[in-house]
Amino acid sequence: MDAPLHFCSVMQVVCALSLWIPSRRLRSVAYYCVLCATLQGLVTPSVAHDFPSWTYFAFFLSHGVTVITALYLPLALEWKPARWDFLWAFLLANAYLVAIHPVNMLLGTNYGFTVATPAGGSVLDFLGPWPWYLLWMQVPALALMYLLTLPFRRYPKGRTGSSLFRH
Repeated sequence: MDAPLHFCSVMQVVCALSLWIPSRRLRSVAYYCVLCATLQGLVTPSVAHDFPSWTYFAFFLSHGVTVITALYLPLALEWKPARWDFLWAFLLANAYLVAIHPVNMLLGTNYGFTVATPAGGSVLDFLGPWPWYLLWMQVPALALMYLLTLPFRRYPKGRTGSSLFRH
């Protein structure tokens, strides 16, 4: 039996809590981490069983609902992250990796892919062998999280550009 310790499983709980508890930090973690990591999981899935198994459908349903929830926060609830909230999410994502690695070593698991890249291939394969991909993945993760802040930037009057979510 697989314990719910995958990063995406943790993000599902964070998303549920962010809908229930209107915490800016909680919503920031949900928005940035889901759109950086869980969305990548949908593009390059690591599924234990092939189509048409229940596991296959459950994987895509749970990951899809998580991504929809992350998009729902700014689009429907009109939540906006503060300027540096992406750094908070980045640090918490790394705290997860640091905390889960000893669990992986103890249990022989690969939560958060801290031991090896996914067997079916992923973006991590382009970042070098273990442990180097763990270091190099920080660069695109931080860049993507920063890019996710751009729709919320406010421009002074007279400058070009506008926020997608400004009233």
